[in-house]
Amino acid sequence: MKNIKEQILKMDMEQINDLVDTIQYRRKIIHAEKGSNFKVGITVQFGRPNGIKRTGTVEKLNVTKAVVNVNGQKWRVPFGMMEAL
Repeated sequence: MKNIKEQILKMDMEQINDLVDTIQYRRKIIHAEKGSNFKVGITVQFGRPNGIKRTGTVEKLNVTKAVVNVNGQKWRVPFGMMEAL
């Protein structure tokens, strides 16, 4: 990792922009892979790591987010923030 950081510090703007595009593409793939683990009807927990955790049921799956019902309230939650229970 240290070597990667050193290489980044030597990059010009075009190389950095290309790297950012590649990282964003990889994030999309990871979110899509994580999204395939969820199904409509399962119970999930979501929230920020150091914040309030909410528990609800998945009602709908979109490309990058799910609609989760928490006591009648509907939340659009990114797959990366959800954990199946």
